[in-house]
Amino acid sequence: MTEPAAAPARYRWAILAIAWFALLLSAADRSLWAITAPVAARDLGLSPVLALGAFVTATQSGYLVALLFGSIAADWFGPRRMLTVALCWLGLAMFAFGRSTSLPHGLVAQFGVGMGAAPVFAIGMKLIVNWFAPDRRAGAISLFMTALPTPTILVNLVAPIGIGLLGWRGNYTLVAGITLAAGVLFAIFVGDGPAARTAPAQRPSSLKPLWDSRAFRCIVIANMAGPCASWGFMTWANLILVERHALSIAQSGVIVASYGAGAFAGLLLSGPVCDRLGLDRRRATMGCFIAFALGLLVTGSLDELAAVRVAVPLLGVLAYAYAPLLNTMLAHAAGALAASAAGLATMLTFAAEGVQPLVSGGIYTHTHSFQAVCAALAAGPVVAAIAIARAPAQ
Repeated sequence: MTEPAAAPARYRWAILAIAWFALLLSAADRSLWAITAPVAARDLGLSPVLALGAFVTATQSGYLVALLFGSIAADWFGPRRMLTVALCWLGLAMFAFGRSTSLPHGLVAQFGVGMGAAPVFAIGMKLIVNWFAPDRRAGAISLFMTALPTPTILVNLVAPIGIGLLGWRGNYTLVAGITLAAGVLFAIFVGDGPAARTAPAQRPSSLKPLWDSRAFRCIVIANMAGPCASWGFMTWANLILVERHALSIAQSGVIVASYGAGAFAGLLLSGPVCDRLGLDRRRATMGCFIAFALGLLVTGSLDELAAVRVAVPLLGVLAYAYAPLLNTMLAHAAGALAASAAGLATMLTFAAEGVQPLVSGGIYTHTHSFQAVCAALAAGPVVAAIAIARAPAQ
């Protein structure tokens, strides 16, 4: 494949900005329900706990169903076409959910939200590979991944304002319109890249060699267990803070937004720090998982709201610091099958994350204990650390 080194620098970075914004939209659309649940559940005549768990599980299920197929389609049909299809589908699903009047209607719409959001990360990675030369991709991917925690900040700060002004249905309609408009505009301004013009479409190879790799199996287990806790805390934090500390959704949103700010810092810094200090990635990843588990246990034990305000952003750093290191290990273990490995690993991760809200919801329903929920979530990074410990050294 001819490398895209000759692509104009400014246009390369414009493509990265578009990919980043698309990932931001997809993540924001998926996470919007977490802060909307306390208000919308009453309008739909549902228990907030039941509604939060059921709709999050529906979104994750749709994400899981479309993830692998959407990633393959990006290779077959090109990232520009698939980015437009994904965002337009996502916008229509968000609009449908804003018009839902019952649990079944809402479940179908949220399933569609998950399907639309599923391939956006893979599409962005495809754009980066097509537009950036190998010696520039690490920095581009690092910046690209910061779009994942950013919606935690934006949604928790901006969504309460939108809900207050437009109601939760109007807020969903506004976000749906932005997503649809982005899908149409990106079809006009995004190109598949120099590499796509000089190479035929790539068909995924057999995935069997991955399953024969002990390193891949261990990393996949860690990649299933760790993110369940990272995403799980963000999912439940708003509802639990509102019920436990009698906060408004705006007040709880500020606290959870600080979790996203910490996650942003963890993603941005862990990889460069590990490389600069020459740390062993396997040991560094284990250390990140253990620190995250301890952070969850400490945060869950705090009763004072002031202490929670301090702990949550620090927990955000620990909740995502492992991600760049783990993805680096995954790519190293997969070799030539790195893209297929990433898609398969992500699919299995979201299968696990789809079950997590129901498990955590059941624990909270029976115990009404924030500490019990955090302790259950802490099991995820503990399992992940054990899995990485059993992986061969790289």
